[in-house]
Amino acid sequence: MSRRTGPGLGAITFLSGLMLLSACAHQSTPGLSLLSLPPSPDDLGASTVMTIEPQWVVARVDIPEYLQSNRVRYRDGATTLAEWPDARWAERLEIGLTRQLTQALSKHRAVCAAPCDVSAPATPTLHVRFDALDARRDIGQVQASVVWWLSSPRQTTPIRLTRLILTEPLPDGTAQAYASALTRLTTQLAGQISTGLQP
Repeated sequence: MSRRTGPGLGAITFLSGLMLLSACAHQSTPGLSLLSLPPSPDDLGASTVMTIEPQWVVARVDIPEYLQSNRVRYRDGATTLAEWPDARWAERLEIGLTRQLTQALSKHRAVCAAPCDVSAPATPTLHVRFDALDARRDIGQVQASVVWWLSSPRQTTPIRLTRLILTEPLPDGTAQAYASALTRLTTQLAGQISTGLQP
């Protein structure tokens, strides 16, 4: 009795090995979650149609360079960052923060996010800059250092420049909890800005 040898058996063995490796690799790769900032409970079902002339134009929010990525990052030490391996931002974080801030401010004032059409050429623009925006999983908190101000085409100096330190709980340390905490933090910021600009 002769045993079958040659290129046919070798090819079958090689292909079987490749299929086994491919199956193992597929099983060990975790699925990625695409995150966006969830709406606040007050925003659900709310209309976003602007019916009156806006009092402010909201410029795109500035965030630190280390957050300008689709990767969802958290503070892992005084000078180091880490990433949630199973999550990515579905959109640029600064765009999501600008949308959330505009929606939260619209509960207090008539606002629109830039670019938007305004008939009054001197309509002030609201600027918000996050100098730091860190998820601290070690202490269960999101911490932000924020500067905001208004600018006007008729003035060369900022109107009412204000610095704030904001915090929100990060109870379970997940990427989804971080996104929810950012929504709450943005709502908190909108309330403080509106209060700061009361006549």
